[in-house]
Amino acid sequence: MALSRRSFSVLTALLPAAGLASQAYGQTEFKGEGGKVRVASFPGGNDYPFWAIAKLGLDRKYGFELENVSVQPGGAALTAFRSGAVEGGLMNWLELARVRTAGEEIAAIVPFLEMPNVWVVPKSSSAKTVADLKGRKVGTYNRFSPEWVLYLSTAKSKFGYDPRTESTIQEAGPGLLRGLMDQKQIDATFIFYNLAMPMVASGEYRILFNSKDLLKLAGMICPHVGGSFGAKIHLYSDEVATVAVSRLIGRPVKYIAKERRLDVDLHVDENGAPSSTTLAQVAEAVMRHGFEGHVVCGHCCSMSMQEEPVWRRTIALARDAGLTIVSLPLVNQFLQGRIDGGTPRWRGIPLLRELKAAGVAVALASDNCRDPYHAFGDHDMIEVFGAGVRMGHLEAELDRWPSSITTVPASVLGVAEGGRIRRGGPADFQLFGARDYSELLARRQPDRLVIRGGRLIDAQLPDYRKLDRIVARGQIVSTQ
Repeated sequence: MALSRRSFSVLTALLPAAGLASQAYGQTEFKGEGGKVRVASFPGGNDYPFWAIAKLGLDRKYGFELENVSVQPGGAALTAFRSGAVEGGLMNWLELARVRTAGEEIAAIVPFLEMPNVWVVPKSSSAKTVADLKGRKVGTYNRFSPEWVLYLSTAKSKFGYDPRTESTIQEAGPGLLRGLMDQKQIDATFIFYNLAMPMVASGEYRILFNSKDLLKLAGMICPHVGGSFGAKIHLYSDEVATVAVSRLIGRPVKYIAKERRLDVDLHVDENGAPSSTTLAQVAEAVMRHGFEGHVVCGHCCSMSMQEEPVWRRTIALARDAGLTIVSLPLVNQFLQGRIDGGTPRWRGIPLLRELKAAGVAVALASDNCRDPYHAFGDHDMIEVFGAGVRMGHLEAELDRWPSSITTVPASVLGVAEGGRIRRGGPADFQLFGARDYSELLARRQPDRLVIRGGRLIDAQLPDYRKLDRIVARGQIVSTQ
């Protein structure tokens, strides 16, 4: 496979080379273009598919030559890439974020492997949960791995301790961690799945928990309480990346539809790149796999920057797939189109009126409030509604848009009576001192009456001083 430019990919065309992508995505048989691809990989780690491909001769079978360049985990792959020693390799998502921030050119990002890495303890250990690692010596191969960061976050938010200060952390190469365990220098270790299996097979160790368990504990995947699967898809202004994501999105949608029976929430096209067309790819994947749950796509900002044939096709696909589009007027007006020292040139919203006119369900919302992404807001949906009206020029058809903050989100959440007022229904509503929409949106309505369960709520907004702890926890930067 000849690469026309420097690229960094996680497996890129190597999964197709192994014959896996044709099964997963229904593509025709992959055939490379010849040439050599140098991949940074760690022998004995999660990079073993690279070595298996080379050992079995699958690269030559599928029309290219794969050269494995041995590196240690924890940044060496990035160094090799920047120096031009390799064209691709394995990185975690945090490392990739740093690559992008540094301005490196990335052609494609392809996730692979479904096996979660694990935390291992001796079989005789008394530890049973994440909480039991408090005060113990814990090993890790990378303090900046997303899974390790997830462990730190879960321990702090769910079990009330910070492993960085209330446990002893020992960082070592993956191959050394078992030795430290055998010598009883550490009590537990975070380690690659494939390295943990021989430890468990020896009968001396057991898996305490894995990274998927942490996702459930953190509430990111909650099927037992009817939760949904969420993901944020970063798409680059690069058509190669667009194609890669369009193929990849099929697998998680198919998996969720058949195995987890969850609804899906995706943060899509949150950028101003006209080539960012993930929304269309999601719609195609939903229809291709016959997914029957709710699929919510938030942001969808790039639609506003696309040529008419492109956005018309995307809107038609979204309608046919039954997607719900969520626009975030406050947050994306604040984030999108930023220019250092300059004024933004466009509004970070999708084509609200065109979507609604085509029959697509549209909701207005706000996912950040007084945090590092959006330093303003007060969790007030009337404020969000007003921002959507002003930014989307919805004033000529205002009667059609209250559903965007009432019945549409209620329907997505499965709250049958939500956002509706009817005889015999729940008496949950607000009363405003306004005679029409102009008066409603002219003020913040501080004197509104909130009725909950048929009773007037007399609670007052808290003094800002009472919010200091919450605001400090979010590390909000003052705008003064």
